Amino acid sequence: MVDHMPHAVVGSDFAEKEVGELTDEIYERLGIRIETTELYEDGKRVLVLSVPSRLVGRLLRFEGVPLMCTGESLRAMSDAEIFRILSE
Repeated sequence: MVDHMPHAVVGSDFAEKEVGELTDEIYERLGIRIETTELYEDGKRVLVLSVPSRLVGRLLRFEGVPLMCTGESLRAMSDAEIFRILSE
């Protein structure tokens, strides 16, 4: 998908024929189980990753850093946000 709006489909060959390995690697690194779907539009492949919402009171970390979405970006969580989640 193109990063800017409108998000036009450009297609991808990322993890083609290795979707199972990708799912396993994500589980090994993050400890969460995702679902994958391969969609095709005009002969272009789109790999969709469905990530469940986090459990109450649990931080999800990537390479040891808790991240949060801010608009279209991922940012490191502030101390206040980490405390709020751990206090749930």
